[in-house]
Amino acid sequence: MRKSNSTEQGRPRRAVYLLVGLLNLALLGAAFTRADETPPGTLPPEVERLVGWLPEDTETLYVARSVSLDEKQIDVENPKWSDLGRLLVGDGTLDAPAFAPIKKLRLSLVVEGSRHYEIVSSFGSLRSESCAIFQLEKPLAEEGQPFVAGLRKSAQSIRELVGREVFVFPSTIVKEPWIRQKPWEGSYYVLLDPSTLLIATSDHYLEETLKRVNSKVKGRALPRNLREWKWVNLAAPVWILRHFPRAGSDQTTIGTTASFTDVGFEVTYIPGEGKVLDMNRVERQWFDSKTTPEQRRKFPLIRQSDGTIQFSTRAPLDQKSDPLIWLWQTCRLRALDLFHYR
Repeated sequence: MRKSNSTEQGRPRRAVYLLVGLLNLALLGAAFTRADETPPGTLPPEVERLVGWLPEDTETLYVARSVSLDEKQIDVENPKWSDLGRLLVGDGTLDAPAFAPIKKLRLSLVVEGSRHYEIVSSFGSLRSESCAIFQLEKPLAEEGQPFVAGLRKSAQSIRELVGREVFVFPSTIVKEPWIRQKPWEGSYYVLLDPSTLLIATSDHYLEETLKRVNSKVKGRALPRNLREWKWVNLAAPVWILRHFPRAGSDQTTIGTTASFTDVGFEVTYIPGEGKVLDMNRVERQWFDSKTTPEQRRKFPLIRQSDGTIQFSTRAPLDQKSDPLIWLWQTCRLRALDLFHYR
């Protein structure tokens, strides 16, 4: 028996409705997926704001959260890898007596940019142009006046840059006697507002930063299209991103990242397009002839399918080991190419 025309005409109509419905669901799902997937290089708003102040030719970015100004050493009873990363804050500039009035305060966020690294001692001390931005958890109150008075009293000189008062102190960079001091070199302190303190090693870098604070800028330090951003754990309490500015003839790495959590840390080496990283060369950065097989197992070195090499651990930070050794290795991450390709 032949079916009615209305039934035959209804089938394609229902098929169209079903197809449209499935397409709408797919688009809706895609919209949710895009909303949930944050593109690499998209920073939290509070970090993005401070990174926007840094000069565009910044090579290394260091970010730390929840930092105590009087945090001097790892708690040997309960050592954490994140505390090791936080020891980089200040690089000795916070030891000045002028900081005594604010030693009990905490920093909610530290963002430091740096560039133009060079080795200035036989022990591998590094010199660079940098600026660390300290965001206090609470604005300075009664401790603010003695803090500024202490800076004013002990400063080598007081200058003005971009309309800001700058307290100038001698450089804290450790150098060999024959290494000449750069014209820009020193320790420069600026209290930007009751919640924000800037500490720089270069008046040139500081001036560029202050100019960007006071104006709207289009470009950003370490732009979002860098491949390194894919490997940064932005949720970690401490993380570092280094983009190698110059490629030597044997340089196969374009950058490195490091992330420190309470229970471990991870360093990722990113190869250039068409390059293959040398596992043995990377291994020599972390292990020597005294390293035991057991220690090597705690710190696996793995080549990923995309060619990146990851050095990581979830092993507890051994209180018997010297944390200064690990601190030294962590410091090297800021300019690892200077050591990796010597």
